[in-house]
Amino acid sequence: MNGSRYTVAGVMPASFDLTTDSEELWVPIAFTPERKAMHDEHYLTVYGRLKAGVTSQQALAELEAVAAACGTTFRRRPAI
Repeated sequence: MNGSRYTVAGVMPASFDLTTDSEELWVPIAFTPERKAMHDEHYLTVYGRLKAGVTSQQALAELEAVAAACGTTFRRRPAI
């Protein structure tokens, strides 16, 4: 695609409708070093699937722990 090689990781069924934007293809996002350094932007939507046997409460508890760790690692710096 556009001269780049990609590995297909999965194919969704024709009935799949996750968004109203009707995307037909997803590719991994590639951040520049400058974008990677920006920890205060909140524009991405992330979807996941629960592993069999995991409750939504368990997943939420794990996500909250990850968010807390990120908050500690990427503390907000005062504007200069």
